[in-house]
Amino acid sequence: MGSGKSTVAKVFRFLGVPVFDADEEARDLLEYDDETRASVMKIFGKQAFNPNGLPNRAFIGKAAFKDPDKLRALNQVVHPKIRLLSDIWHEGHEEAYTLHEAALLVESGSHERVDALLVVSAPLAVKIDRVVARNGWSRRHIMERLKNQMKQRELLQHADYVIKNDGKCLLIPQILAIHQDILKRCGRAS
Repeated sequence: MGSGKSTVAKVFRFLGVPVFDADEEARDLLEYDDETRASVMKIFGKQAFNPNGLPNRAFIGKAAFKDPDKLRALNQVVHPKIRLLSDIWHEGHEEAYTLHEAALLVESGSHERVDALLVVSAPLAVKIDRVVARNGWSRRHIMERLKNQMKQRELLQHADYVIKNDGKCLLIPQILAIHQDILKRCGRAS
């Protein structure tokens, strides 16, 4: 959260690389998939949905990140469906490679299913400032959410590629170097 995954993904899209957005797919499941909606209601109660039927994301997020059992139950509902959707999506592309953008790829075990793991890293203070600016959340709320995510140093141990997004290092050269290396690994270097 706040590392800049979405920004990096936009650059890869600009380079013609298809990107599967796991967060967007999870939002769609919560809005349109009856089975997911029923499971979420079972975990969080009727407050999980507003009177208009739309997900009460603020309530779900707050409840999930305060209760590890609820968070685990939510992940057990959503992650297998995201894996299936991702598999179908990736199989439908013939480009040299595709990306799977997700916040919890390692935590969910899905990193075992990819050819290479790219981690976007940023200092904690930078992440917090970005999320405050983007979402308007309090620092305390952000820290509650971050404590449920793998620590960056642990995450980096799984990485094949790292993009340093600290606001000082230029992103584009890092992304282009990784893009060229992946194309080379795929036998499609230009």
